[in-house]
Amino acid sequence: MFLKELEETREHGRARRKAARAEARAALQAERAAALERGDR
Repeated sequence: MFLKELEETREHGRARRKAARAEARAALQAERAAALERGDR
């Protein structure tokens, strides 16, 4: 039982980090797109 909970917690943490990375990447791309539109490279 304890091991199963531990495994689920680890999976959850991995999923959260993955989501955070995806979010950061999306923010970076949006920022880059805005910079390109303004014309400052």
